[in-house]
Amino acid sequence: FIPPVLAALCVYAFTPSVQKLHRLVQLFDAAGLGLFCVTGTLKALENDFNPVTAVLLGVITSVGCGLMRDVISNVTPDLFNPRDIYALAAMVGAALTAVVWHLGIMNVAVGAGIAGLAFAIRVASIRFGWSVPLAAGHWHRPNPTPPASDGPQRHF
Repeated sequence: FIPPVLAALCVYAFTPSVQKLHRLVQLFDAAGLGLFCVTGTLKALENDFNPVTAVLLGVITSVGCGLMRDVISNVTPDLFNPRDIYALAAMVGAALTAVVWHLGIMNVAVGAGIAGLAFAIRVASIRFGWSVPLAAGHWHRPNPTPPASDGPQRHF
């Protein structure tokens, strides 16, 4: 409980300075994303969760820290950007962790490599502006203007 409270106090005290270092904060956030997707998934697997649940817990663990930081900072979280590659990097890292765990080849070097891959995906998405396509559902399209009619409308 003490570290999050201290972090929140630091954010309030140093917000102007932190806003100037936005890129550096994003870099550290990407590192945390990579590390926590691996550790969250491993903790779940060590406690006999099934692989799908372990991956979901790894993703929640990794994106939760950045989400809390942004909410405390009164900033719209990157997680809520529909085209941003944020949770996707965590999903890749968590899924690879579960696969490697079940193959029996998980060790510190492999875990660090998976965390590094998730980190690299996130940093590359920021650097090169990578994004995921939006769903092609009707809820993403603007409402068309209804056609003008000469008489009363009938609804069946």
